[in-house]
Amino acid sequence: MTADGKRILHFTLGPVQGFVAQARRTRDLWAGSFLLSWLAGQAMAAVTEAGGSIVLPDVTDDPLLAAIHTLRGGFGPAVGSLPNRFKAQVPVGFDPQDCRAAIDAAWRKLANRVWDRFVARVADQGLDTQTIWDRQVGGFWDPAWVIGDDAGDRTDLAWLDRRKNWRTWRPPVEGGDHCTLMGDWQELSGHVRSESTAQRQSQDAFWTKLREKLPNPLDLDEQGRVSTAEQFWATVAE
Repeated sequence: MTADGKRILHFTLGPVQGFVAQARRTRDLWAGSFLLSWLAGQAMAAVTEAGGSIVLPDVTDDPLLAAIHTLRGGFGPAVGSLPNRFKAQVPVGFDPQDCRAAIDAAWRKLANRVWDRFVARVADQGLDTQTIWDRQVGGFWDPAWVIGDDAGDRTDLAWLDRRKNWRTWRPPVEGGDHCTLMGDWQELSGHVRSESTAQRQSQDAFWTKLREKLPNPLDLDEQGRVSTAEQFWATVAE
């Protein structure tokens, strides 16, 4: 415990490499990096709103965190200025699950906007598209944390690395045809191209119709068949 009666929290949000590394264009890289930064900011905001403080990084004048406090679920700056990992001092009794809940609430709000604006309009063309969507939205992010008393010898800096070595996160089991951007995840139509000509045609029809709903043709290329909200979030935020 610190001199002022607070504990130390180390928090991280993943996946990072498997998420950002899938970017094929500069726009995709920006979108993925910003989304990760924005969601990490939701966890930081949960800490500060509970009376804690962020130790690392220095967020004193960070525009993204300021916007999150002001908008609480909306978007402000277009640059992801917050890392996915932070150290904080938190009051005794603080529950890190509050950070997780803040991330989940923001992510689901965003996912619902994507669903309502784009995917719901074509879901009747798919096979269990709603089920696929709900499974992926609920299982995509992997937050991890360690909380404890500060021994004053900087040994807390190794806590999170030890915690991450447990590798307790298991992504959902994904069947069917997989996303052309993030290959571990099922594409949303639910159709399987290899099963029949009819399935292949139905899958193509699903994605053609969805493409027509997008305001920017660059949001999804002609061969793109993707998974959940990470592909379209920038469009609903604009």
